[in-house]
Amino acid sequence: MPIPNELLQSFFDRSKLRFGRCLAPGMNCENGVVQAHSVQNSQILDLLVRDGHVKALTRRIDKNVGPVIDFTDVGRNQATTFGGFCASHDSEIFKAIDIRSFQADDLEHLFLSSYRAVARELHALMEAAVRIQASYEDRIKLGYDSGNEPEPVGMLALDYMVKSYSTYEYKCSFDKALIAKRYGDVLHDVVLISHERANVAVCSLFSIDHQTKNGDYVRIALNVLPQNSKQLFKGKHILHHGTKLGSL
Repeated sequence: MPIPNELLQSFFDRSKLRFGRCLAPGMNCENGVVQAHSVQNSQILDLLVRDGHVKALTRRIDKNVGPVIDFTDVGRNQATTFGGFCASHDSEIFKAIDIRSFQADDLEHLFLSSYRAVARELHALMEAAVRIQASYEDRIKLGYDSGNEPEPVGMLALDYMVKSYSTYEYKCSFDKALIAKRYGDVLHDVVLISHERANVAVCSLFSIDHQTKNGDYVRIALNVLPQNSKQLFKGKHILHHGTKLGSL
């Protein structure tokens, strides 16, 4: 069923909304955020760039079928970016892995890679919650929803708010380790993969369905980072509340 033009316009308008708060520990920084890379730009992306672009998953809306996910060319300066930190905090927090080559045996490098994945996911969830809530309010104004009872878009917005808060609490545990520089509290599962040609990079956080510990879902921060043209680093990082960080 085709999407009504007014709802399509609402989607395009709301997709421009940004969650523009710096996610540095405490989240009390009032500086404006910058679009920073979740995958190191100067060295790692160099191994993936072809004619100034990398392949990435992008989304678009087709009026007749709805959301569509494509693999498309993205300029290297836009690839893997998210607006989660101000320029000062992004530089300060991630300096160790942004200005030096990544070292798979360096506890600080491993910790910061997992911390960046957690921050990126938190930012994505918060931004999605803002957009969906705004879209729901548009639907109410346009008469598609009443706003007086549980409705699919309203419940989706609430679901993202709950996920955002849960992930925020999760990140707070990383913040404490970061501030104290307790990089040794983190145990990582590290694999070096030989490959004919490095062709993928990942910085992601996800949960394992139905797996919980101490009342919270078990989450995995996954990083796949090209080390040179023929070698990939793959790391998994997990945090259990109340215990040290651990790995599968």
